[in-house]
Amino acid sequence: MNQVRYLFLAIFILLAGWSLYWIGEQVFLTEQRSAALTSVKTAAASTATPGTAAKATAPAAAPGKGIFQQNCAACHALDKDMTGPALRGLTSRGPWADRKKLYAWVHNPAAFLAKDPYTQGLQKQYGAIMMPFPQLSEKDIDQIVEYVEAK
Repeated sequence: MNQVRYLFLAIFILLAGWSLYWIGEQVFLTEQRSAALTSVKTAAASTATPGTAAKATAPAAAPGKGIFQQNCAACHALDKDMTGPALRGLTSRGPWADRKKLYAWVHNPAAFLAKDPYTQGLQKQYGAIMMPFPQLSEKDIDQIVEYVEAK
């Protein structure tokens, strides 16, 4: 009977020791991964030319992303047509290279539609016109365009 007790005690000690070793190994590996990731980020930042790191992270941090998601994403995606057209490459299509025309369209699409054949074609293609967003400032629209074009 004593031999069985000692056998169970030995198994318990082995399992406890193995568990402690395994937990310590996981902590060590996590610390190594964190240190490696930090050194990679530091190396990338030190070898990047000025402005490169900012350009790489700009789309994720762009203020236009939030404005886009609140006001545009219900009808537009960046790379696929939805209720409205995809917005990537917006400034290279139709009259949108001229920001004043883009502002006029966003603020009052119905008024712009009456005199612009390109937007009349959009209306035929999508079956409706965009709803107006008079609350968006020119700066808001610029930030949306910056986000859409940078992503």
